[in-house]
Amino acid sequence: MTVVTIFVYKPIKKYLAAKKAFIQKNIDETIENNKKAALLEQQRSLELQEAQQIKQEINIKIQQEANEIIEKSRTLANLESKKILEDGKRAAQAFQEKVVLDNKKLVLEAAFNLATKFLQKQDAENKDNQEKLISELEKELG
Repeated sequence: MTVVTIFVYKPIKKYLAAKKAFIQKNIDETIENNKKAALLEQQRSLELQEAQQIKQEINIKIQQEANEIIEKSRTLANLESKKILEDGKRAAQAFQEKVVLDNKKLVLEAAFNLATKFLQKQDAENKDNQEKLISELEKELG
């Protein structure tokens, strides 16, 4: 039995011990790799959460900047439209004043022409009346 123990049992025992060590090594490596994978997955998950948070902050900032730009544009457009309206009112007022001034000028010219014609007619009538009076006076005196 010692021969069997030496030649059969010890080599099988040695082989089984080596196989057990190999399997245990693979199990340990797998456990270690699983731990590393879990740690990496956790790190990637945290990085993804951070990236999503940064993305959300950037989107909020972009929206705020867009709102500011829109508000500034709206304010500038309102100011520009008010300026255009004021310029239009001033131009209309100036045109109206010019029309009124031109109309006054035309009325004054017409009145002057009428007055001139009236005075010329009156002057002619006065000359006729003066001549009649002078003739009548000459007849009475002479």
